Order: sequence, then C-alpha cells, then structure tokens
Amino acid sequence: QAIRRYQYLLQTAPPDQIEAAHAEAFAKLTPEQRRELLTRLSQGNPADRPADDSPQALARSAT
Repeated sequence: QAIRRYQYLLQTAPPDQIEAAHAEAFAKLTPEQRRELLTRLSQGNPADRPADDSPQALARSAT
C-alpha cells in the first residue's frame, strides 16, 4: 500500500512537494545510507547527479 501511495504522490503532487517529501525521508537515513543513495543517483545522467549526500541535494536529484 505504501508503494501505491508513493506512486500516486509522484503522479499528482507538485514537484516542490515531491522534493520536500524526498528531503524529509532522506534526512532520516543514516550517513552510510545517504552515501549509498548518492552512489546510486550518481550513476545516471551527469546533469542530474547530486552535488553531495545532503538530504536536499539527494532530493533535488531524485525529483
């Protein structure tokens, strides 16, 4: 059910709200988990790579 709600959010919420939700969730990760997420997000398009492993940078990249 959580996945369905997340998919609905992605389809209906404004981008700034999605980014805020990602930042809030990423802030709850451990530093190690954020570094892992940084690695995964950095594998995509260079223009979309996060600048660092801060919750805000990760959220901008994930949105």
